[in-house]
Amino acid sequence: ATDRMQHDVIIKIDNDISVETDDWLIKCLTSMYDKLLLSPYIRGLIENRDGVKRTGKKLEGNIGLSHAIGGMVMIGRRKAWTTDSGGWTTPSAFHAGGDMDFCSKLALNGYIFGYKEDVFARHIDTSLGQQKKFQLHLQSH
Repeated sequence: ATDRMQHDVIIKIDNDISVETDDWLIKCLTSMYDKLLLSPYIRGLIENRDGVKRTGKKLEGNIGLSHAIGGMVMIGRRKAWTTDSGGWTTPSAFHAGGDMDFCSKLALNGYIFGYKEDVFARHIDTSLGQQKKFQLHLQSH
């Protein structure tokens, strides 16, 4: 790969996310730390309401720390996806298995995890709405 192809930050964002905060990416990127995996505050979840439970500790930049973050939005340095984690485990569980495995591998390399509490994203249709939609889709086949 050429130097142009090497990116400092990688953002994983699910296709069922709607970002609600203007300039959300700049706000997240200016709050980044070297070994931090960051997510916006996620609305519309049933399980792990508002994201993974916080530890009660905060970093500068209004980042609530947690022991992991969910995979709806993950922002981290390129090395998180390459050298520091050994990559994403595939195949992974349908729901959250890959996210938690990824965070566990990063934690072994000294990473911390957090939610930017003043940047908001929404799980489109909410978890319940998607469950209903998915169930209707299954019944129609």
